[in-house]
Amino acid sequence: MRYLLFISLLFFFENAFAQFTMEGIVKNEKGENLSFATVFLEGTGFAASTDEKGYYTIKNIPSGSYRLKATFIGYIAHHQDIELSSDIQLDITLQGEIYNLDIIEIQANRASENQPFTKQNLNKYQLQKENTGVDVPFILQWTPSMLVTSDAGTGIGYTGLRLRGSDQTRINVTLNGVPVNDAESHNVFWVDLPDLMGSVNNIQIQRGVGVSTNGAGAFGGMVSINTADIRVNSFADISGTLGAFNTKKLSISAGTGLINDRYLVDARYSLIKSDGYIDRGAADLASYYFSAARVTGKSSLRLNIMSGKELTYQAWYGVPESKVAGDQTALLNHYYTNLGTLYKTQADSVNLFSSGRSYNYYTYPNQVDNYTQTHFQLLHSLIHTSRMKTKTTLFYTKGKGYYEEFRFQDALNNYGIQDFINNSGALISRSDIVRRRWLDNDFAGLMADLDYKISDDLTIQSGLAVLTYIGDHYGNIIKSSEDLPQWDKENKYYKSNGQKAEFTAYLRSNYTVAKKLSFHGDLQIRKLNYEVGGKDNDLRMLQVDYNKVFFNPKFGVNYNLHPDQQVYFSYAVANKEPSRGDFTDNVFNTQPQHEHLQNLELGYKYSSQKVLVESNVYYMKYKNQLVLTGELNDVGAPVRVNVPVSYRLGWENNSTISISNTIALNANTTISLNKIQAFDEIIADYTVDFSKKVIRHENTDISFSPSFTGALQLLYKPSKRFETELSSKFVSVQYLDNTQDGARSLPSYHYQNVRATYHLQAKFVKSSTISVFVNNLLDKKYASNGYSYSYIYGDLVTENYQYPQAGRHVMMTLRISL
Repeated sequence: MRYLLFISLLFFFENAFAQFTMEGIVKNEKGENLSFATVFLEGTGFAASTDEKGYYTIKNIPSGSYRLKATFIGYIAHHQDIELSSDIQLDITLQGEIYNLDIIEIQANRASENQPFTKQNLNKYQLQKENTGVDVPFILQWTPSMLVTSDAGTGIGYTGLRLRGSDQTRINVTLNGVPVNDAESHNVFWVDLPDLMGSVNNIQIQRGVGVSTNGAGAFGGMVSINTADIRVNSFADISGTLGAFNTKKLSISAGTGLINDRYLVDARYSLIKSDGYIDRGAADLASYYFSAARVTGKSSLRLNIMSGKELTYQAWYGVPESKVAGDQTALLNHYYTNLGTLYKTQADSVNLFSSGRSYNYYTYPNQVDNYTQTHFQLLHSLIHTSRMKTKTTLFYTKGKGYYEEFRFQDALNNYGIQDFINNSGALISRSDIVRRRWLDNDFAGLMADLDYKISDDLTIQSGLAVLTYIGDHYGNIIKSSEDLPQWDKENKYYKSNGQKAEFTAYLRSNYTVAKKLSFHGDLQIRKLNYEVGGKDNDLRMLQVDYNKVFFNPKFGVNYNLHPDQQVYFSYAVANKEPSRGDFTDNVFNTQPQHEHLQNLELGYKYSSQKVLVESNVYYMKYKNQLVLTGELNDVGAPVRVNVPVSYRLGWENNSTISISNTIALNANTTISLNKIQAFDEIIADYTVDFSKKVIRHENTDISFSPSFTGALQLLYKPSKRFETELSSKFVSVQYLDNTQDGARSLPSYHYQNVRATYHLQAKFVKSSTISVFVNNLLDKKYASNGYSYSYIYGDLVTENYQYPQAGRHVMMTLRISL
C-alpha cells in the first residue's frame, strides 16, 4: 500500500511540476508571416515575440489550462483557450489587415461577388507559382476559354491570348484601372512589361462584356490587373530561373514594409533572356517597378512607375505548314511556288531546307523589335464618410521604339526615291535596304470614380474618364548597298500621326432585396474622336476622321438560392470602334464599320469549403463583327473585315474539388458554336491584271474559334514543404480563315505541364523554395497559332503558316525571401 501511495504521489508531482514548450508561426490572412507579433498567456509571465520569420517559442510552461492571446498592431487580437499537457505546435492566423485596400479603394472595373457577370479571381499565390519569366498570357492559360500563343514558342517574347475565340484587340486589359490596350491598334504587347507578374497582387478575368471600363477593347472579355498590396514587414526577395533554350531570369524585389503605420515603398528589377525555341527567336528583356504609398484607415495615395525595355528578334513570320508537318513534297511545291518572291537568295534557300520546325524566315542579324514603354500612375482614394468614397487616377504612358528590317534588292520607289545613275553609269532602281519603322506615342488620362451607399441595400457608383493619345509613325533608311543621292539616316520616307480623344462616363447601381435578390444596372456613354493623317509606310496618303458616341447599357439580376449557391442572369450591350489597321489594311478600300454586340449570360455557382462549381451559358450576337481573314499585314498584324451577322454560343464549366487534405482537382471546359451567317472572301487573281475574285460563304465557323477547350489540373501536396501539380490543356480544331475549309486549319492539340515545388529550410532566410517545371511533358508537336492567304495564279494557291510551340523542356526556379 505504501508503494502504491508513493507511485501516485510521484505521478502527481511529475505532472504538477512538468514544464512544456509552445511554439509556432503567427501570420495574417494573406499568409504573410508577422515579425515582432506578441504571444502571451494571460495572467502569467509567459510571453514571446515573433522573430523575423514570424516564429515564436515559449518555454518552461507548467501544465494546465491557459487563455492565449496574440496581438499585432492593426489586427484583431487572437484569443484561444488551450490545455497544456505536452509540447505543442500552435500556428496563429490574425484576422483583418492593418489597412484593407479592398475597402479603401474603389475597384470601378471589377465585378463584385454578387454582380451578375461571368468572372474568375486569381490571387497572388495562384499567379506566382508559375512565374518563371513567361509573359502574363502563359500564367493565365489554365483559366476557362483561354488560349495562348508565343511567336518564339516558349512564352517569352511576343505572346498573345484569346478568350472565347476573341482576339487580344477586343480583350480589355487594365493595370490598376488604367487602360493598357494600345489606343490605335487596340492590342496589348505583353512583352513591353517583362516580369509584370513579379509585382502583381491579384487579377480578375471577366468573360463576355463585363462591367463598364476605360479604354478600347472591352468587347469580348476583360483582364483587370492590380499591383496594390500592403506588406507589413520589410522584405527582400530574390528569384532566379534557369532552363531550356538558354533561358535566364533574375528578379530582385525589396520593400520597407509599413513605416510608422503609414508609409511604404516597394521596388523590383528584373532581367530575362532567352534564345527561344524558334531559330534566332531571342528575347533580351529588362523591367523595373517602383511604388510609394501613404495609407491610412480612410485614404491611400500611391505613385507607381513601371517600365520595360524589350529587344526581341522577329519571329512573327511563322513557319510554312509543310515544314511543320515534315512533308518534303509539299515543302518543295511551296518553295518553287515562291522562288524569286519569298526566297530571293541562296541564303534564303539554304535557311529553308537546313532547319527543322523551328525555322525562322529572317536571317539578318539585327532583325529586331526595340521598344521601351514606361507607365506613370498617381492614385488617390478617400473614404469621406461611412457612405461615400472617391478615387482619382492620373496616368501617363510613354512608348518609343522601332522594328529594324533587312530588305533584299528592294525597289527604291517604295521609299520615294527616284531611279538614278550611279558613278559607274548604271541605272539603279533597287538596293539592299536596312530600314527602321518607328512608333513614338504618348497616352495620358484622368479618371474619377465615386461610390455612394444610399442604404444597406442600395449602392451607386459613377465615374468619368478623359483620355488622350498621340502616336507618330515614321520610318527611315539606316543602311543601303547603294550610295543613295541626298539621303541620310534621319530622313523619314514616311510619316503619319494618329490622335485619339476619348470621354467616358458611367452610372452603376446595385439594389438588394431581402439579402437574397440583387438587381444590377450599368449605363455607359463613350465619346471618341480618332484622326489619322500623313503618309503610310506604303507611301499612301492617309486621312481618317472618325467620330462616334456609343451607349453601352448593362442589366442583370443575382439570386442567392442558399448561402453557398447563386444564380445570375445579365444582358449587356457593347459597341467598339475599328482599329488603325482596320482603316489602313481594309481589303475593300472602304471605311470599316463599328462593331455592335449583345451579350446574354446565365450562370450558376456553388461554393463550399471543399467544392466550387461554376457553370454558365453565354450568347454573343454581333453586328458588323470584325473577324480575322487569316492574312497578316507587312508588320505581322492580323487583317480583319466586317461581317454583317455572326454569333458565339457556348457553355462553360469550372470546378475545383478538394478530394482530400493532400489532393485537389481543378477542371474547366468550354463547348461552343461560333458562326458567321455570310461573308465574301476576296481572292487576288494575278493572272487577270491583278483583279479580285469574290467567293460567297455562308454559315461557316469564325476563324480561330475552337468548338472545345478544356484544362485539367491535379495538385498533390503530401506535406507542407512539398507539392506537385500536373496541368493539361485541350484545344480542338481551329480554322485559319472564315471558309471552314479543313485545308486551312490548325489541328487539334493537347499538352501537359508538370510543376514540383519544395520549400527549403535555411537558417538565415525567411523562406526559400525551389520549383522544377517540365513543360510539354509528352513532347507533343503542336502549333497554337497560324495564318493563311490564297491567290489565283492560273490555279488557286493557298499558303498556310503556323507557329509551332516548343517540345519538352525544363525550367528551374529558386525563390529566396530574406
